[in-house]
Amino acid sequence: MKNTKTLIAAAISAILSASLAQAATFNEDDWKRTRSYANVTVADDSVDQWGPWSAFVEPAAGGPTINPLAFIGGGNSAPYRTLPEVQSPTLSNDNFCGTGNWCGYAIYSSNSDSPKRALVSEEGPSSNYAAGEFAMTLTPTPREELPAFAKFMFDEGGEGYAPDYPGTASWKLRTLDGTTEVASSGPLNAYFGGGSYNLAEYGQRLVWIPGRGFRWVPYQIVGEGQRYDNRDDGLHHFDAWGSGENGYAFASGFSHNRKADEASSYIPDTSMVVGYIPVPTRHGWDWYPIVKKVSPFTDAIRYSDENVAVGRIAAYTYGGGGESEMERRPMMNGIEGYYVAGLETSQEQLSALRANNITASYLGGSYDGNRQGYVAMQVKFGDATWNGSWYGGHDAQAMNFNASGTISGSKISSNNISASQFNQSGTSYQGSVNGRIYGSDAASIGGVSSVQKVVSEQVVQTQNALFLVNKVAPVVTPSQTGNK
Repeated sequence: MKNTKTLIAAAISAILSASLAQAATFNEDDWKRTRSYANVTVADDSVDQWGPWSAFVEPAAGGPTINPLAFIGGGNSAPYRTLPEVQSPTLSNDNFCGTGNWCGYAIYSSNSDSPKRALVSEEGPSSNYAAGEFAMTLTPTPREELPAFAKFMFDEGGEGYAPDYPGTASWKLRTLDGTTEVASSGPLNAYFGGGSYNLAEYGQRLVWIPGRGFRWVPYQIVGEGQRYDNRDDGLHHFDAWGSGENGYAFASGFSHNRKADEASSYIPDTSMVVGYIPVPTRHGWDWYPIVKKVSPFTDAIRYSDENVAVGRIAAYTYGGGGESEMERRPMMNGIEGYYVAGLETSQEQLSALRANNITASYLGGSYDGNRQGYVAMQVKFGDATWNGSWYGGHDAQAMNFNASGTISGSKISSNNISASQFNQSGTSYQGSVNGRIYGSDAASIGGVSSVQKVVSEQVVQTQNALFLVNKVAPVVTPSQTGNK
């Protein structure tokens, strides 16, 4: 027993040392960092008021009627787009995502709650997450293309915040088997790029100056963006919001900046049992768990290809009775969750990887709405096959399994799920893994695992989790070097 656990501890230590890099709870302060439209924050927003639009004066009789929202993708008749009711039609498996869109997967939970509660929760997210296919359209509007009078409506940045640029976003979600639509956002007003960062901090210290004695001199305590820096002008980095009489929808994409804290603000670090050490007790020796704070999934976001987006989504309809919107608001019905999506690697690049018989290794993490875990993967493009390992720790809730499967185009899939060495005897796994290959030269792979743990022929745990891995290094084969 001691030898086994010692080996396990050593193996876990090796896995952790391969991490890409080294949390916060949900807080309603984040509503002040998310803008609904123009420079109005969600915290100050109300669909019952015009906000800054009240500053526009009705034109004189005979003059043209100008709706400023029409110039920024906001519709033609109201300050908000009306959110469609959540429907469940049967969909075709073809063209769900569509060419040029950001395709991927999501985990989501169904909720009935208050508007703010839906996006910001002190208790953290629910553990009852389902998995689905996800598609997103991101359409930026470059500032130079805006009408001159409309440019003042968009954030120019400021102290501690970089400027962003406007546009629209929309998303849709269906079940993993592709048969039923779960929710869709409709078009949302979006802001791309920008990001918050810490300002430089200064202080004074007492310094001996020859000939002058001790003097107080200024010095820099921390530089600008040194503590945190979310500035990222990639299309994957955005906030989008839309609201109307029937409900609202939301989407965001986290910053990829190496010093960003956006993702970790919503996806907390996980306290993972990574091994055991023997400790003396009054009754002899016992095994003490080694607990480490880990963040492999949020680390993977910061290191992923620019054509990968990871973030949050929500879509809620007002379900209360009554004729007015305020009477309907108290009851909220809808979904919220997380997604990984991206622009897939071109078929030309994938064909080149296959022709050159490239084998590539990937490292990253997974997230099931509560816990992060480690993921390692090897992809043999020449054979169109792959295998990977998911590691979640050594406590009772950990999911530790292997998967192997095939590549078809830019998609990977597997129904071959097995228990890894980090399980008690009598444990098996069943389920599936699906993913997509993203970015330039297959730089990242993102997807979802839908897996059950079986102990003594009883299903003891079900997990639907996103995963994201990034290429570590390709393996050069003899055919590439010309050697035989």
